[in-house]
Amino acid sequence: MRDNLFKFCLFMPLIFLLSGYLFAVEITSGDVLTLDEAIRIALEGNREMQETIENLGISRNEVREARAAGGFNAAFQGGLRRVEDAVSFSMLSFQQTGYFYNSASPTTLDITTTPSAMPLLMPSLAQVQVSQKETRTLDFVITKPLYTFGKISGAVRISRLSHERSELEVRRVRLKVAQEVREAFYGTLLAQEAVHVAEEGSKQAQAHLDAARSRYDVGVTPRFDVIRSEVEVAKAQEELTTAKKGYELAGKYLNNLLGLPLDRKMRLVEPQPAEMIDCELDDCIMRALAERVELKQIEIGLEQTEIGGRISRMLPSFGLNVSYGVISEGSLFTLENAWTAMVMGEIPIYDSGSGAAGTAKAKATGKKLQATKARAEDGIRLQVEEVYLNLTEAKNRVETSEAILRQAEEAVKMAEIGYKEGVNPSIDLIDAQQALNGARINKAKAHYDYEVAKARLAYVIGFEPVH
Repeated sequence: MRDNLFKFCLFMPLIFLLSGYLFAVEITSGDVLTLDEAIRIALEGNREMQETIENLGISRNEVREARAAGGFNAAFQGGLRRVEDAVSFSMLSFQQTGYFYNSASPTTLDITTTPSAMPLLMPSLAQVQVSQKETRTLDFVITKPLYTFGKISGAVRISRLSHERSELEVRRVRLKVAQEVREAFYGTLLAQEAVHVAEEGSKQAQAHLDAARSRYDVGVTPRFDVIRSEVEVAKAQEELTTAKKGYELAGKYLNNLLGLPLDRKMRLVEPQPAEMIDCELDDCIMRALAERVELKQIEIGLEQTEIGGRISRMLPSFGLNVSYGVISEGSLFTLENAWTAMVMGEIPIYDSGSGAAGTAKAKATGKKLQATKARAEDGIRLQVEEVYLNLTEAKNRVETSEAILRQAEEAVKMAEIGYKEGVNPSIDLIDAQQALNGARINKAKAHYDYEVAKARLAYVIGFEPVH
């Protein structure tokens, strides 16, 4: 029993330690966030994205509604009508009151022969009732437009174009949200790297202060080196505080884009470098003019305007009307259990200028959209050129920042050796370390700016970057 208790006491701390480790691993893995996962979360929770998806569903139903206008419609039509007096009219009628016999002899009746007899009719006025005071009717009616000279087909085409426009809007918002998340993601990574550099700088400043105090205690360096080192420690602490604040704000901004709690702590995983879009400036501009969602939406608007102007004119229409009398009480003009079929037509003659106004409005709207398209194309050209130049600059900065970092690292090594041997003053070592920290930040910023520029070039062209 004592041995079992000893084993239990020996292994229980180990079990708790392992369970705590597994729990910690679970928490850490839950806080890991990749760029693709961040984009997915943002697209699922973004309100603008949800709104565009709902609009897509609305446009889909509008297409169904427009198509249904050219189909069959069935309905029951009826009514209950009551008037003060029944409708009737008088008509001359003759009523037989007897027979008139015609005999050759007015005084002698020959019983062997039958004399001719004629009916004796008396004239009178008869009342004919057309309808009663109360009439009830119920008809089953089927209608269908036969030919509308393009009105229904034009309306269907306009609704389908609206649906295509909604699909493009979903794509535009998706690209915009994804690009915003990418920039916020890389911005948070840069802020995180700034914290690491500031922490390293703070450690270097503290180590240099400790060395300066030791050298001062043995009389190797003057008091000035100690004071200067203390100033650098305070400055490094201030820079670290600023870097942590920037990192915290960057994380809150990213969480806000993702729809997560602002205080949620996430460990970001640096994504793989995005593929570079292989195109020269002119080629990038041409591809942007062909792929940008905004231009496609304007082109759809132009087509919708042209169709709307065409169907707003006075156009004839023909339709079919079939009805079946289910109930007809109190009227002589409608019959029960009887079918009637009609082909009806409408030829408009005058509409108070409504059709002409609609056509003129469509022409003016078309001109406005043409001007909007031209302005948008100019803006896209300028946007692509700006992003392209920024990408070229960022690419060059990546190369130069790496060279500057190598030189700064070498300068720190030389300054440390010179300071230890008493050849260089402490100010040279402090300047070299500050230059190294700045070179590290510049390298990280150049790297992230280059990735953002590649993603931004794909965005302004109308594509999604591939990692």
